[in-house]
Amino acid sequence: MGITRYITALYYLSHPVYADVSTVQSCVGVIPNWALELSSGTARLSYQGTDADMTIMQDGTAEGAKTTRAMTLVGRQQSAIAVFKQGACQINAEQFPINATILTQLGDVPIILEGCCYAHSE
Repeated sequence: MGITRYITALYYLSHPVYADVSTVQSCVGVIPNWALELSSGTARLSYQGTDADMTIMQDGTAEGAKTTRAMTLVGRQQSAIAVFKQGACQINAEQFPINATILTQLGDVPIILEGCCYAHSE
């Protein structure tokens, strides 16, 4: 059991596909295509040809686990909840360190977007 943990730790330390969820900078998704950019208390969600500028109203990590982060995003005409989870994520052949789920809406239609995020490198 000890050697398995050691090998697992070495793997994760040597592969840059994991990152701290507090460093999320931008996210993308395909089918459908969407993007989320975060910076200094604001967010921009691009989806179906529109850009929605929103304020990050709440931002926190999961109780007792720093591997999941959630944000409440509020704009003039749109709102969203973004959930980021640490872990390898892949779109086509590109690897990302963080998974994303965005819950939003278009009019009365609820939308759930799934994708991957880049993290800010220290």
